[in-house]
Amino acid sequence: EELANERTCDQYMKYAMLSAHKKLRLTGQRLGASGAICHLCRITNNHVNQYVLQLANVGDVEMVLCRRGEALVLTRNFLTTRDRDECQRVYKADGIVTEDSKVSGTTRNTRLLGCAYLYPYIIPDPYTTTVVLRHDDEFVIMANHSLWRYVSYEEAVESVYETGNPVVAAKKLQDLA
Repeated sequence: EELANERTCDQYMKYAMLSAHKKLRLTGQRLGASGAICHLCRITNNHVNQYVLQLANVGDVEMVLCRRGEALVLTRNFLTTRDRDECQRVYKADGIVTEDSKVSGTTRNTRLLGCAYLYPYIIPDPYTTTVVLRHDDEFVIMANHSLWRYVSYEEAVESVYETGNPVVAAKKLQDLA
């Protein structure tokens, strides 16, 4: 049935996130969960191969691409402390953001999976984007706030870039955080 429906990549990414949201909600998840997915595909156009990275995220999981040795943030962080538009969306839905920047006193995230009891203030609608990869794109780092609160995007990219080995690089980032 899913294969018979023609959908855009954004629709598939949102569908995958909403499916995870539904499963978390059915298991009794109340605090919510951050999440990110990425899909790498090859597109052939006029006998030229092009690689496209499709991404979706909710919560405080972020992805950073290393392009020419520089950090390029690919995702959007949905936090009340960083995103005025999201705060306004919560207010328009008659929600509250407390003095400590938490939605209904619970979380600073405005988009999470499995947090259905705070709907419509906290929603599972992901940010989606598509990036056409270039010859100078080298790697992607996917991490949550446990890394990003201690390590800048640039420091993380530099650390991985210098290491060269993905397993060693992951351990090095873990140690830095």
